Amino acid sequence: MIRFVSAFCFILIVGEVFQVQCEPSKFVKEDKHLYDVVNEQASQKYFATKRKINNNDFKVSGAEAKKVWMYIRHGTRSLKRFEIPILTGLESVAKQVVESFKNEKSVPFSKNAWDKLKTWKLDVSVDRSQSHGKVDMITSSGKTELESVAKNYQGRFPSLFTNKYSPDQFHLLHSTEERCKESMEVFFGKIFGKNAAEGINGTVEGTEYEGIVEAYRVYVDSVQPGQRPANVELPKFQQLPAYKTMVERIVKEFRLKVTDYNTKQKLVSNIFDMCRYEEAWYSNHSAWCSFFKADDIKMLQYGVDLYNFYEWGYGIDQNNKIQCPTIRDMVKSFEGGAAPVTAYFTHIPEVSLHLVAMHAYPEKQKLTADNYGAMSKRVWQSSKLVPFAANFAAVLYGNNQVKFFMNEELVQLSWCKKGVCNLSDLKKNFSQCF
Repeated sequence: MIRFVSAFCFILIVGEVFQVQCEPSKFVKEDKHLYDVVNEQASQKYFATKRKINNNDFKVSGAEAKKVWMYIRHGTRSLKRFEIPILTGLESVAKQVVESFKNEKSVPFSKNAWDKLKTWKLDVSVDRSQSHGKVDMITSSGKTELESVAKNYQGRFPSLFTNKYSPDQFHLLHSTEERCKESMEVFFGKIFGKNAAEGINGTVEGTEYEGIVEAYRVYVDSVQPGQRPANVELPKFQQLPAYKTMVERIVKEFRLKVTDYNTKQKLVSNIFDMCRYEEAWYSNHSAWCSFFKADDIKMLQYGVDLYNFYEWGYGIDQNNKIQCPTIRDMVKSFEGGAAPVTAYFTHIPEVSLHLVAMHAYPEKQKLTADNYGAMSKRVWQSSKLVPFAANFAAVLYGNNQVKFFMNEELVQLSWCKKGVCNLSDLKKNFSQCF
């Protein structure tokens, strides 16, 4: 039984035991700048980054668009199955933190974060009405992202994105993962009408297109032990004094009950993941983000980018050719009699590696564990470049000129003139794939 004795204290009665427990009366001011940094640097949602979209970039003087070839990452999703037991562990962390501060007058949280932390539970499917209670499915926010991108492209190219499906007009495929199937249905449901895309058989499993839509997965399955160098830069970064200082400060400030450094580091990484997920799902100032300062977010996101740079970025030479199947398919679709609209729904490794194969967004120097301080303006920022619903589009115009777009922004390649490329130059400049 609970009896309140003041605005901030209450008596908890268990049997004959009486305990006075007090709620904190002093909270820190919510740091809005922190959430600006989360959205700008670390959030995975498509609309977190302010994009400079110029619709005039989608036009070529004196020529109509003839074909569009698109490569699209699925929209914001709920958790993968393997992530659930890891992040469910934060429920006990939240209880432990609240317990350790329950009789303190002041806490290192805003009132909003404190109230959320007291009752926090992991939302496995995020929105059961949308995700049918399943894991690893597109969320409501993911559907909104995809529908907005679809609406934008239909508005720019209405003669290509017609409102009725025909296999002669549309070549649509998705990876074997359910979230990519659902992304295709949502995207083209916006084009054709609600539920109109659900009957389209776009699976690539067992077809010649499996190595195009799932090129990275096919590559990984073929790699023999020792053929690919280990991804060592992130572990090195996490052992640097500055990184360790950040981890130890967070553990101490929030009274996290972990002892050895590796366990501390993994817990901080899990908290960061939960912060990023909840901001992508809800945009509601996740309580988990309040464990960090703005500089912490930047350092943790650099760790994410560091891993991605070597796994599916410019970090190793082998990555230059992994996505050659998509380069060849793109060029072939423009040179031959392919459908006017080609759209493949895939994953972050494939979209990232397609950019690498195109030599788009190159870094002047490699990201390493030791040059974090010099890389604040790096091009390879995965939260901006390949967030959920990231979309690449190649557009062929009537005068055999091509423009490339990433997340609806014009891609500038060194061999093109102000973003306008000649179709005849594609094979020469993507020579590693031909």
